[in-house]
Amino acid sequence: MAIAFLTLNGVGLGHLVRATSLCRVLESVGERPVVFSQGILPLDEYGGQPSRFVPTLWKADEATRLRVASDLASFALLSQPAVVVEDTHPNPIRLPSDVRRVLVVRPTTFEYLTGLQQGCIGVFQQVLVADHEESPTWPYTAAETADIQSWAGWEMIGPVYRASTTSEVEAIRHSYGIAEGSKVCVFSMGGGGQQQRTDPDVVAFMSLATRVAEEIHRSDPAARCIFVCGPYFPSEMPIGSGFEVVDSEPNMPALLAAAHGAVIRAGFNTTWECLVAGTPFLPFVGTNYAEPTALRVERLRARDLLGSVGLPMTFWNDERFRTRFRRQAANAVRDCPGSPDPDRFREPMVGRQPDPPNITAASRWAPHPSARRTPSGVTAARRRVGWPRRTVPMAVRIDDVVGLDAPLVWLLAELRTRQLRASLEVIPYLTTLDDSQLDDVDPLGDLLDVSQHGYAHIPRVRDHSARFEFDPSATLPTPKELRDLTWGRAELTGRLPHRFRNGLSPPFDAMPTWLPSAWRDLGGEYVSTVSPRQGSETSLPIVHAGAETWNWAKGVGRKNNEVTAAMRKQHRAAGHVGIVINARCLRSRCERARFIDLLDFWTNRGVTSALLSEISMELQAQRTPAPTIGPAGV
Repeated sequence: MAIAFLTLNGVGLGHLVRATSLCRVLESVGERPVVFSQGILPLDEYGGQPSRFVPTLWKADEATRLRVASDLASFALLSQPAVVVEDTHPNPIRLPSDVRRVLVVRPTTFEYLTGLQQGCIGVFQQVLVADHEESPTWPYTAAETADIQSWAGWEMIGPVYRASTTSEVEAIRHSYGIAEGSKVCVFSMGGGGQQQRTDPDVVAFMSLATRVAEEIHRSDPAARCIFVCGPYFPSEMPIGSGFEVVDSEPNMPALLAAAHGAVIRAGFNTTWECLVAGTPFLPFVGTNYAEPTALRVERLRARDLLGSVGLPMTFWNDERFRTRFRRQAANAVRDCPGSPDPDRFREPMVGRQPDPPNITAASRWAPHPSARRTPSGVTAARRRVGWPRRTVPMAVRIDDVVGLDAPLVWLLAELRTRQLRASLEVIPYLTTLDDSQLDDVDPLGDLLDVSQHGYAHIPRVRDHSARFEFDPSATLPTPKELRDLTWGRAELTGRLPHRFRNGLSPPFDAMPTWLPSAWRDLGGEYVSTVSPRQGSETSLPIVHAGAETWNWAKGVGRKNNEVTAAMRKQHRAAGHVGIVINARCLRSRCERARFIDLLDFWTNRGVTSALLSEISMELQAQRTPAPTIGPAGV
């Protein structure tokens, strides 16, 4: 299923933590999410999902917002239900009504939640609060909690936070030279939004940090005080000589786990990273936007998770408190493990799933009432279109295949009644298909073949140009592009070994010059495109798949006479005809009727069905010179 996370990058890092954590939860139940990340932070530091950067929408003009919304919808609508997930602050975009919008919300102030609830009506189908009432960071009263629970479409999924592994902590210790038994205190204002030098939080936090560091060095002269600035700390702000200054640390949970104590601005994520690490901390109550920091600290203190604010510092040198803290923190982590239960989380995220289409029912394969079969008129029809006597091969390419949903089942049934075979262009990262599912549709294995449709089908653009997945202006592939192609081919080889014919089609029909050679080197056998690529020498056959039946720029089906004219032109140039169709474009009765008329027009003219893999073999035979037979004995 195509699930798009639109992360609000540029103001805080918590949204990235939640997005990547929730992506992993979805992956554990077989989903394949992708991330559209606003801003410039390298997403690879936070997760391994396919991703694309987009402009920060709150700062963008209307044209940019419309373009990003179109790209989001284009990706999400690859499957049903189409899902776009946002974080805490709704983005200023409009999406089609058949895209399910889900909002994940951190525990903000109750006033903010109340306003959000009113604004979400009719926009978001589900709101998931990333905390719950049993958590030590839950900042709401019993009455406020009851209100939240009464809001339609709202559900609490529990705290979402990062935790480090043992190997990550060991790597951090090695990187920072933290010996066993040595004491380190970590100071950080976290990633909770923009920080300016004039911001009173910065001055106040530096004052607190300086006093704490001085006290630590008085009691433990060998202790180290590491100040992690993070992406938003003002570079011109002076930091005292008593600190080791680090610009940024991507794996803060591991550094906190290696520390003896911490002084933090008590944001949601950093607080939980200290709790899961079992590292006592001193909280700083800041003025983050819509952040109930003071209420959170009050709740933590009530759960015996904070020491005294004054000096001497119990978080650092009171072993009775530190033991009690670790015990209480372990209990909190046990009750709030950092990610929601996968099965419970998936249902509100994607909504109720429709029953799978009945692909074996006889009625699905019955000829459509409008099907017209006139075998006796085939010869006359051939003369009318000016074809030679031999039968013309006709290919049907079905793009953007993810799973065997109802539109695709309907389409395959209509093709089968007309004895037409089809080539399925399968998106490897998103697909749920395997050979056993297609066996129900194609029991003899002679009606369908499968080709690889790129990797994840994320629409990318450069300078407002046409969409692409692989940049057509590039002369060489990136290592990531080669890894994606390799992974996709292995996925389809494993899932569909009986029908995968080592073909490739570039999404959005944007093909860089390096693609045929790279695909050949990976074991590929042909490439298919919508636009003809004549006059170019390539290392593999390039099959002109046929005329598109959908006008993507206008969002409507092309008129059948336009498609037919393009097919006749293709026949003159390539010797075969073909159509390229997307099953999701056939959801309306009008488009289905139009498509049936197109199929009947061509089947009544005596075409013979051909798969793209078969046409590619014919092209390869034409490219290969016949062997020269010399005199006997030579």
